Amino acid sequence: MTNMELVQSMRSNLFADRGTDVEAAFEDAFEIINRSKEAAALSTALMVIVNTIANVIEANEKETV
Repeated sequence: MTNMELVQSMRSNLFADRGTDVEAAFEDAFEIINRSKEAAALSTALMVIVNTIANVIEANEKETV
């Protein structure tokens, strides 16, 4: 699997991202986790992290081309 195939398999357009700021994605997720135990909120926090990591992988691929 190439990095771009990985990005496509992990990204979900139903959820937001934090650009390429992984630290901000984790901070937001921890804030959500600390104030809510609802599955939907936790899933959203996780997917924002996943989408943000996908953005980083994609950006890294563009830099190497």
